Amino acid sequence: MVLEVQERFVRARILAVARRVTTPERLTETISEALGPVWAFVGSRPELRPGRHVVMYIDDEMHVECGVEVERPFASTPTGPVVCSQTLAGRVLAIAFRGPYENLPQVHQRIRGYAMDREIKLARPCWEIYGGPESDPLDPTTEIYYPIALR
Repeated sequence: MVLEVQERFVRARILAVARRVTTPERLTETISEALGPVWAFVGSRPELRPGRHVVMYIDDEMHVECGVEVERPFASTPTGPVVCSQTLAGRVLAIAFRGPYENLPQVHQRIRGYAMDREIKLARPCWEIYGGPESDPLDPTTEIYYPIALR
Protein backbone atom coordinates (compact mmCIF):
# COMPACT_ATOMS: atom_id res chain seq x y z
CA MET A 1 0.00 0.00 0.00
CA VAL A 2 1.74 3.16 -1.24
CA LEU A 3 0.17 6.26 0.27
CA GLU A 4 1.24 9.84 -0.24
CA VAL A 5 1.09 11.97 2.88
CA GLN A 6 0.41 15.63 2.07
CA GLU A 7 1.02 18.67 4.24
CA ARG A 8 -1.60 21.34 3.57
CA PHE A 9 -3.92 23.96 5.02
CA VAL A 10 -7.59 23.11 5.56
CA ARG A 11 -10.62 25.14 6.53
CA ALA A 12 -12.83 24.17 9.45
CA ARG A 13 -15.84 22.03 8.53
CA ILE A 14 -19.07 22.53 10.45
CA LEU A 15 -20.57 19.27 11.69
CA ALA A 16 -23.71 17.83 13.27
CA VAL A 17 -22.43 15.07 15.57
CA ALA A 18 -23.32 12.62 18.30
CA ARG A 19 -20.63 12.22 20.97
CA ARG A 20 -19.66 8.74 22.09
CA VAL A 21 -16.99 6.78 23.95
CA THR A 22 -16.04 3.48 22.34
CA THR A 23 -13.34 0.86 21.95
CA PRO A 24 -11.42 -0.13 18.82
CA GLU A 25 -13.44 -3.36 18.74
CA ARG A 26 -16.80 -1.53 18.85
CA LEU A 27 -15.89 1.44 16.64
CA THR A 28 -17.87 0.40 13.56
CA GLU A 29 -20.94 -0.41 15.67
CA THR A 30 -20.61 2.86 17.61
CA ILE A 31 -20.42 4.91 14.41
CA SER A 32 -23.52 3.21 12.99
CA GLU A 33 -25.47 3.73 16.22
CA ALA A 34 -24.44 7.39 16.47
CA LEU A 35 -25.41 8.25 12.90
CA GLY A 36 -29.09 7.33 13.45
CA PRO A 37 -29.89 10.32 15.70
CA VAL A 38 -27.70 12.60 13.58
CA TRP A 39 -29.59 11.76 10.38
CA ALA A 40 -32.94 12.10 12.17
CA PHE A 41 -31.87 15.57 13.34
CA VAL A 42 -30.48 16.87 10.04
CA GLY A 43 -33.39 15.29 8.14
CA SER A 44 -35.75 17.58 10.07
CA ARG A 45 -33.56 20.63 9.31
CA PRO A 46 -33.28 20.97 5.50
CA GLU A 47 -31.41 24.28 5.84
CA LEU A 48 -28.41 22.34 7.21
CA ARG A 49 -27.90 20.52 3.87
CA PRO A 50 -26.00 17.47 5.17
CA GLY A 51 -22.92 16.20 3.38
CA ARG A 52 -20.38 13.46 3.95
CA HIS A 53 -19.97 11.36 7.08
CA VAL A 54 -17.21 12.44 9.47
CA VAL A 55 -15.70 10.81 12.56
CA MET A 56 -13.43 12.87 14.84
CA TYR A 57 -11.12 11.07 17.26
CA ILE A 58 -10.93 13.50 20.17
CA ASP A 59 -8.30 11.67 22.22
CA ASP A 60 -6.54 8.34 22.74
CA GLU A 61 -9.30 7.18 25.13
CA MET A 62 -11.64 6.76 22.12
CA HIS A 63 -13.90 9.74 22.73
CA VAL A 64 -15.36 10.25 19.26
CA GLU A 65 -17.75 12.57 17.46
CA CYS A 66 -19.70 10.83 14.68
CA GLY A 67 -21.76 12.84 12.26
CA VAL A 68 -22.08 14.68 8.99
CA GLU A 69 -20.88 17.89 7.40
CA VAL A 70 -23.51 20.66 7.45
CA GLU A 71 -23.81 24.00 5.66
CA ARG A 72 -24.08 26.24 8.72
CA PRO A 73 -23.81 26.27 12.51
CA PHE A 74 -26.93 25.54 14.53
CA ALA A 75 -27.98 25.98 18.15
CA SER A 76 -27.40 22.98 20.39
CA THR A 77 -26.76 22.14 24.01
CA PRO A 78 -23.48 20.45 25.01
CA THR A 79 -25.35 17.41 26.36
CA GLY A 80 -27.92 17.11 23.56
CA PRO A 81 -28.17 13.97 21.45
CA VAL A 82 -26.85 15.96 18.45
CA VAL A 83 -24.51 18.91 18.81
CA CYS A 84 -22.86 21.42 16.52
CA SER A 85 -19.12 20.87 16.26
CA GLN A 86 -16.35 21.52 13.78
CA THR A 87 -13.02 20.22 12.61
CA LEU A 88 -9.93 22.31 13.16
CA ALA A 89 -8.62 24.75 10.59
CA GLY A 90 -4.93 25.11 9.81
CA ARG A 91 -1.96 22.95 8.85
CA VAL A 92 -2.55 19.20 8.67
CA LEU A 93 -1.02 16.01 7.40
CA ALA A 94 -3.55 14.29 5.16
CA ILE A 95 -4.04 11.15 3.09
CA ALA A 96 -6.83 10.28 0.68
CA PHE A 97 -7.15 6.50 0.95
CA ARG A 98 -9.16 4.33 -1.40
CA GLY A 99 -9.89 0.87 -0.07
CA PRO A 100 -11.59 -1.13 2.68
CA TYR A 101 -12.23 0.41 6.07
CA GLU A 102 -10.39 -2.40 7.85
CA ASN A 103 -7.15 -0.97 6.41
CA LEU A 104 -7.65 2.44 8.04
CA PRO A 105 -5.51 1.65 11.13
CA GLN A 106 -2.50 1.12 8.84
CA VAL A 107 -3.24 4.42 7.08
CA HIS A 108 -3.29 6.24 10.42
CA GLN A 109 0.02 4.57 11.28
CA ARG A 110 1.46 5.78 7.96
CA ILE A 111 0.65 9.40 8.85
CA ARG A 112 2.04 9.05 12.39
CA GLY A 113 5.21 7.41 11.04
CA TYR A 114 5.64 10.15 8.45
CA ALA A 115 5.35 12.77 11.19
CA MET A 116 7.79 10.96 13.47
CA ASP A 117 10.38 10.57 10.70
CA ARG A 118 10.23 14.34 10.05
CA GLU A 119 9.92 15.41 13.70
CA ILE A 120 6.48 16.90 13.08
CA LYS A 121 4.40 17.08 16.25
CA LEU A 122 0.77 16.12 15.73
CA ALA A 123 -2.25 17.41 17.67
CA ARG A 124 -5.80 16.18 18.28
CA PRO A 125 -8.49 15.72 17.23
CA CYS A 126 -7.75 13.84 14.05
CA TRP A 127 -10.65 13.03 11.74
CA GLU A 128 -11.85 10.91 8.84
CA ILE A 129 -14.21 12.04 6.08
CA TYR A 130 -15.94 9.25 4.21
CA GLY A 131 -17.07 9.09 0.61
CA GLY A 132 -18.13 11.84 -1.67
CA PRO A 133 -19.96 12.13 -4.95
CA GLU A 134 -17.45 9.98 -6.86
CA SER A 135 -16.82 7.40 -4.13
CA ASP A 136 -17.58 3.78 -4.96
CA PRO A 137 -19.30 1.94 -2.06
CA LEU A 138 -17.38 -1.21 -3.01
CA ASP A 139 -14.06 0.69 -3.03
CA PRO A 140 -14.66 3.63 -0.66
CA THR A 141 -12.55 6.76 -0.37
CA THR A 142 -11.62 8.02 3.10
CA GLU A 143 -9.77 11.27 3.77
CA ILE A 144 -7.74 11.27 7.01
CA TYR A 145 -6.47 14.46 8.66
CA TYR A 146 -4.04 15.05 11.54
CA PRO A 147 -3.53 18.63 12.74
CA ILE A 148 0.07 19.76 13.04
CA ALA A 149 0.74 21.15 16.52
CA LEU A 150 1.88 24.74 16.87
CA ARG A 151 5.48 25.02 17.99
